[in-house]
Amino acid sequence: MFTCRPSLWMSTYQFMFWFSYGVYLPFRGLWLEKLGISDADVGMLVGFGLAARCVINFTLTPFFHKVGHLIPFLRWSMFLSLLGFIAFIWLGTITPSFWTLALLLVIFNLAIGPAVAISDAISNHYARDNRLDYGYTRLWGAVALTVASACMGWVIQHFGVSAVPVMGAVGLGATFIGTLMKPSVPMVCHHNEEEKKPNIFKVLCCKETLVFLLVASLLEGSHGGYYFFSTVYWAEKGLDSDTIGYLWSLSTISVIVFYLVSRKAFSSWKVSTLFKLAVVAVVLRWGLMAVSTDLPVLIFCQILHGITFSGTILSSVRYVEENRKHNYVALQSLYHAIPAGFVLAIVSAACGWLMHHSDISMFWFMAVMGIPCIFLTVKQPKPCGSKASVLQTKTLVSA
Repeated sequence: MFTCRPSLWMSTYQFMFWFSYGVYLPFRGLWLEKLGISDADVGMLVGFGLAARCVINFTLTPFFHKVGHLIPFLRWSMFLSLLGFIAFIWLGTITPSFWTLALLLVIFNLAIGPAVAISDAISNHYARDNRLDYGYTRLWGAVALTVASACMGWVIQHFGVSAVPVMGAVGLGATFIGTLMKPSVPMVCHHNEEEKKPNIFKVLCCKETLVFLLVASLLEGSHGGYYFFSTVYWAEKGLDSDTIGYLWSLSTISVIVFYLVSRKAFSSWKVSTLFKLAVVAVVLRWGLMAVSTDLPVLIFCQILHGITFSGTILSSVRYVEENRKHNYVALQSLYHAIPAGFVLAIVSAACGWLMHHSDISMFWFMAVMGIPCIFLTVKQPKPCGSKASVLQTKTLVSA
């Protein structure tokens, strides 16, 4: 088995995983439309898949909280994801009925659902030991998204929409192979780590946790329509696939820039202030997209993606990390289950319905989601106080 440094191991994984994501995410709506699926049904399909991720992260993921479980679990997750995705595109193409696609998407998302949470836990563990820089490894994921979204515009122009799922499957296969590499530094359990399964419901009953989850849900959930329907929307407005691909690439370039400047620009900011920055950007970005499809406006809106997306992620990561001492695993599972799973599922279904049945712009709906966050404040959690925790918190501020 090939051995490499933890930083190279995780950077390779991030690049492969997010390349697959960048290939499939922006253009899957076009592929499903080619199979005869309406906008409203696409929203329902996406909702079913994200709901499956919510369930798996709420139930199964917390059981794999021990250090020795993480890498084997990630390998199994990627292997089963590859099988599930191949079944999805093969059987879905043969019998493209709504319920067949829904069942296959649920199976695929049950397999891949824990991948982001588990890979974050692995990165955080190595960052805690100063073996990698979280922000640097995440940069490779953003680079992969940029490359994928730019390439797919050209691929679709020359090979058609049918190339989208095939490229996605190739990317997932490469991701699984990458996980088979062995980090040169084994993951070792620290003596002060909790070995028992965390009590998610106890953490969920905390007022501060509920406010954090609500704000993160509204901000991250507001991206649901963008992720799953912006490509279809822009295509209907006359933008060609090359331009759409470049717009997606621009958004991921803004993510790269945000991560690069975050160490100096936001290291002294409170979590609540970071969230407020993301709130302002969310309302501004989706409001502008609701009123205009002019290319200069879309370019500006895509540049804001670095703040609306990465700002929300950075704020959430810092909040979770600063709670490491008592409820880190539970908070991480809740974050990936609710804001990144359940709420995205609901918003995706709602945006699909709006596109198909209503004259109301889905972008107005998404902009309104940010307004309550103006009046909500995520309270700064108490730092853990341990040397290791302070080290990792400083490291993750650069993410």
